[in-house]
Amino acid sequence: MRALAITLTFLGVFGYSQAALPDPKSPPASTWRVEPAPLLEKGPSIVEGPIADPSLIIGKFALATDRPCVIDGDTLRVDGQKSSVRFTCLDAEETFKDAGQKELARRDFAEYLRTVTAGTNPARPPKYGTPLGEAAKTFLAEFLADVKEVTLEADEAGRVLDTHGRVLAHILAKKGERWVNVNVELVRQGLSPYFVKYGRSRRLHDRFVQAEAEAKQAKRGLHGSPPPCPAYPDYAARYAWWSERDADLEACRELRAKTPKFFVLGNDEDWAALEKLAGETVTVVGSPAELIEKGKLHIRIIPHRDRKDFAIVGSAEDHARLGLEAQSGNLLLLTGKVSLYQGKPQFEAKTVSVQRVPRKA
Repeated sequence: MRALAITLTFLGVFGYSQAALPDPKSPPASTWRVEPAPLLEKGPSIVEGPIADPSLIIGKFALATDRPCVIDGDTLRVDGQKSSVRFTCLDAEETFKDAGQKELARRDFAEYLRTVTAGTNPARPPKYGTPLGEAAKTFLAEFLADVKEVTLEADEAGRVLDTHGRVLAHILAKKGERWVNVNVELVRQGLSPYFVKYGRSRRLHDRFVQAEAEAKQAKRGLHGSPPPCPAYPDYAARYAWWSERDADLEACRELRAKTPKFFVLGNDEDWAALEKLAGETVTVVGSPAELIEKGKLHIRIIPHRDRKDFAIVGSAEDHARLGLEAQSGNLLLLTGKVSLYQGKPQFEAKTVSVQRVPRKA
């Protein structure tokens, strides 16, 4: 009884109500799957075909045949692309990368949650493998089993890679006579939330909203009470965080349109412009990540793209003044003077001022 009380106290502290807690004894891994909803003749995921705008077409690609084409519930491999393909506006739960953790989750999901969330900020929930993540991978593999090639489309021009250098795309697949936006279909199935942490869809926002509303109404996947297999128990915190970031990015879009020398990391056109502005004072929108120490030099990474990130460099004292350690996960306006290091734009910390994105009243 004392062990149970400790476990429930932990879950309460981290925002997991008893009502949201999955059965602590997870079903066998062989049953980690969902019963899919039938594909509709008409619906939010059914589209007329590839978009006509050539600036948004990434290309038509065969699904990988030399190894499994499905990596997880929101990532694919295709022939002709060195990197994997990440589904835009999706964030399916992770699959297990560690056999020991997978076994613990199968045996006692509550204990597994305690282990993987220990020391984390409940307002910024971490990602980790779950049975629902495994089920999403299985669904995607089965959904694409009769598909040989897919069309990849960008959501907007200038944003075709994510921060890890993966292709970021809408995946269109032909199922019989119907063209399906697989991204929207995964949300309709309840196997991914509509993920707006990096901004809402510029093209298909209404379709994603409709698909998610249908999934919630039908209590599919992650929206089940409880889900069909153990899943993240803290979606309220995740949605709140993502919605805050989305609101910040919408505000930044407005500021970018009317503010000179205002740049958003993650946008390739803005990065290219920054590379030409050495010596200029500009404002950069980004979210602080890790701090790297190299002797007396401290380097705060502000992610843009894999192996191509913005940096703020300076002394420990300069970084302490900026206070970015406490802002991890938040979107910030960083104003400073651009310098270049090996061709990459950066700020010297002593020139930088920090501001949260202004919110509308």
